[in-house]
Amino acid sequence: MSAPNLPDPSLVRGLTQRRLGRRDVLRLSGLSAAGLALAACGVQGKGKPAASVAPDAVAKYWTGKAKVGHVDFANWPLYMDPKHPELKKFTAQTGTKVSYSEVIQDNASWFAKIQPQLSAKRSIGYDLMVVTDGSEFSELVELGYLAKTYAGDGSFGTTTVAAYAKWQHHLGYTGTDANGIPGKVSLGKLGERTGLFTVVA
Repeated sequence: MSAPNLPDPSLVRGLTQRRLGRRDVLRLSGLSAAGLALAACGVQGKGKPAASVAPDAVAKYWTGKAKVGHVDFANWPLYMDPKHPELKKFTAQTGTKVSYSEVIQDNASWFAKIQPQLSAKRSIGYDLMVVTDGSEFSELVELGYLAKTYAGDGSFGTTTVAAYAKWQHHLGYTGTDANGIPGKVSLGKLGERTGLFTVVA
């Protein structure tokens, strides 16, 4: 008697192992936002910028550019509160209005849509987009479509970990408690300080 036809073990593994879902990506994006908020929260750092980023790169980029008071923002569905309190607060603080669109369904199809326009040096219709870390993100950086000053080293890379560790030190954490990985208390305090988010879990 022959053995029954068993599926390939790699297929079974792929069907049974946990995948990174949209909620996981949202959590990581929130952590990235927390890292970005650290730069604006007034924590004095002692580190130096990465060698690939000139200290005056941001100022040089914005030199000669006029404030237009409007931003077109492309994002994934369900990543923000449907009432958009974050965007309303941003507009109140900066005077810049935001046109928000949930047009990104996955990285591959989004990249396929925008890459031809970018290679032809045409606008994609958005000033700001949320692209998760992956091959498409890396290609956007490598092709020069994203400024390395803003792209950083990944969605929660070494720069963000170092910035968050500084925040933890600011809060009085020491040793392994100031490891740069957000905990509920330190992340909640960052949300309170910036007013950008609330930790609910």
